[in-house]
Amino acid sequence: MGVIDTTAEANLANRMNPIGDAARRAMDAARTVTPPKREAVPVELLIKTFFKDRCSRCWDSHIALDIFERPDRCGFCLTARMPITPAAQKILDCVLTRIEKGRTVDALTLNTARMLSLGTAEEPVLGAVLQAHLKCDPRRIKQLMRTLRDEWLLPVSASREEPYGYYIATSQEELIAWARTSRAQAISTLATLYRLLRANIPALAGQENLDFVEQVSSELQEAIR
Repeated sequence: MGVIDTTAEANLANRMNPIGDAARRAMDAARTVTPPKREAVPVELLIKTFFKDRCSRCWDSHIALDIFERPDRCGFCLTARMPITPAAQKILDCVLTRIEKGRTVDALTLNTARMLSLGTAEEPVLGAVLQAHLKCDPRRIKQLMRTLRDEWLLPVSASREEPYGYYIATSQEELIAWARTSRAQAISTLATLYRLLRANIPALAGQENLDFVEQVSSELQEAIR
């Protein structure tokens, strides 16, 4: 029995079925095609969409500014009995408490909080929108978020996946998730600090891990008193 030339048979089959061969080549090419990148939406359009159909005085945050830039309840929303979101309620309570206690409520931080009252975990307020409307760079936006957390005690959370942005954690699940993320970040930062110190300061190379842990624990207890 002679040896069968499979290559010759394949070539003959391709010549007899050119459409099938072309289809295979098209399929192979399709596997290597890079999917098109999503086109960026102009920031102006994002801002227009963000404020569309919202109260022009308070952006649906229920916190308006008077002619002297002082915050107060939005009279229009109050009269119209407009619904208030959990995030907006949390921010409103915070602002009214600060005013009652005579604490500073500067316009930029307040406007940041008012914009966050419109965000949710599913649809956070995009960083690009905050930067463009507040006329702040990314570093300043992060500073404002820290102020809202550290001084205003608002649980400002940042989304870890697209769409990237900020929102106020309101439900128990969101608060727990925010707390876990914040704690993990703090622990990671401290661990990195410890490794850097030991690697770059010879005198600390022999220091026991327990010493560092006890020092941090003592400082933490002092900070939260």
